Amino acid sequence: MTTRAFLAAILGGIAMFIWSFIAHDLLPLGEIGMREFKNESAVLDALKTNLGDARGLYHFPGHRAGPNATRQEKSDAMKRAMEKAASGPSTTNIPYWNWYGFPSNYTAAYMSIEIIGFLCVGLVAGLLLKNRSPASATS
Repeated sequence: MTTRAFLAAILGGIAMFIWSFIAHDLLPLGEIGMREFKNESAVLDALKTNLGDARGLYHFPGHRAGPNATRQEKSDAMKRAMEKAASGPSTTNIPYWNWYGFPSNYTAAYMSIEIIGFLCVGLVAGLLLKNRSPASATS
C-alpha cells in the first residue's frame, strides 16, 4: 500500500468520525426513534434485582433456547422471542427492523448516517487519489 493510499484511508476514517459526530450530536438523526422509560428508576430496580452481579450482554426478550439446543429448539425459541418483541418496544441498537421490529424511522436514519459516512470516506479518498495512475494503483 502506498503512503498516499494509507493517508487516504486514515483521512477517510477521520471524515467518517466527523460525520458521525455531526449526525449524532448536531443533527436530530441520532435521536430518531429513541424513547425513554416513563419510570426509569423502577425499571433499573427490577433489572438490579433480577440480574444481581451477573455481568454480560443481554438479549431482550430472551429466547431461552439454552446453549445446547437443537436447530428446531432454537427456531421455536426465536419464534417465541419474536412474539414477545412484537408486543413491546425494542431496546437494542441493531438496525434490523425486519427481524426485531425496530421502528422504520430509526432504521432509515441509521442507514442515512452510514451511507453518508461512506460517501464522505469515498470523497476524501477520491480527492487524495484522483491523480494516481492505474499502474501505481495495482502496486
